[in-house]
Amino acid sequence: MRVVTQLLLLICLVMSLFVRAYAQTKMDYFSAKVPVKTQTAQERRSAARNALLQVLLRMSGSEQTVEDIRIREQARKALSYVEQFQYQPLKDESLLELGYRELVSLTFSGEVVKKILADAQQPFWSASRPSTLVWLVEDSPEYGKQLINQQSDVEILQALDKAAEQRGLPLSFPLLDLDDQLALSAEDVWDINEEAIREASKRYSADTILVGRYSKTSRGRVLASWQFFHGDTARSYDSRVALDENGHLDPVIGVEALYPLADFLAKRYANQPQLEAGGRLVVQVSDIDNFAQYRRSLSYLGGLAAVSKVQIVAVRQDTLLLFLESQAGVERFVSILNLDNKLRIKPDNNDLLPAWQRAPQGTLENPLKFSWSS
Repeated sequence: MRVVTQLLLLICLVMSLFVRAYAQTKMDYFSAKVPVKTQTAQERRSAARNALLQVLLRMSGSEQTVEDIRIREQARKALSYVEQFQYQPLKDESLLELGYRELVSLTFSGEVVKKILADAQQPFWSASRPSTLVWLVEDSPEYGKQLINQQSDVEILQALDKAAEQRGLPLSFPLLDLDDQLALSAEDVWDINEEAIREASKRYSADTILVGRYSKTSRGRVLASWQFFHGDTARSYDSRVALDENGHLDPVIGVEALYPLADFLAKRYANQPQLEAGGRLVVQVSDIDNFAQYRRSLSYLGGLAAVSKVQIVAVRQDTLLLFLESQAGVERFVSILNLDNKLRIKPDNNDLLPAWQRAPQGTLENPLKFSWSS
């Protein structure tokens, strides 16, 4: 775990350098920023290595990836994989005190990153990811229980945002406007009133809901508990972190809050070649009304991380029959498509047949049936 520990320490050093903009700004999955003391070639090589490990962690969805000996070997050659880099002044006082002077931003080719992971038989998590709505409540001696959102000036938000940047999780926060206040109270969130939380979250159309509760003790510690809801699944866990001598919150609380969620989502949605046999999926896409939709649907399917090749078998009126070369099984493939709803699954008439008469889904006898909705 030494590489993971060193990587997390470096990432946490630059915690305060990123703004909270996940609901409005597209995340750059293949770039990372690293603090440096000089612009020498030697330090640039070291920065490129650390940046590539950050990107590989984000795009694999697995902390074990950066421990893999094949990945570590590729990281030594990271500078040769850099598409562009840029230096910018460093303003963070804590980093300046440690001797760092600039930030270098390094961008890697998405195709190269995907190939590195594939060659090492590591999972690849595409940029199509579930969105997460965060309900956060603080219990303080001065004010009691209060809901927190992006407009609040609290350190825990910076920690959550940086951890989301590390793992590539799109976060959003509730507006806490009148509608939210009428639908959900701070007490509801503190008590994990699941029914009320789910109902209040519907207006945001998030794929995942994360609920966080925290309080500070008189001994300089922060006690937090977390629970997330994704579909019918719910998981809960706790974190305990200390305040430093200046009363500042240890940013590792963001890691402890979001890494379990990221691990869960990545295992569900990342393409994992070492676990899946691969093969061919037969897919039928209907409601293709014009040539523009025809091109967009093929481009969309061909761009999925889980699909390596798209072959047109037949076209009849508004319906395409396609062979897809994919390492994803039927369940994982459908889960990936459900993230953006460009293809909506249609009812399967085979469900009306006895189990022993049903052809396997995704075969020529029983294609996966979707309608194009974009």
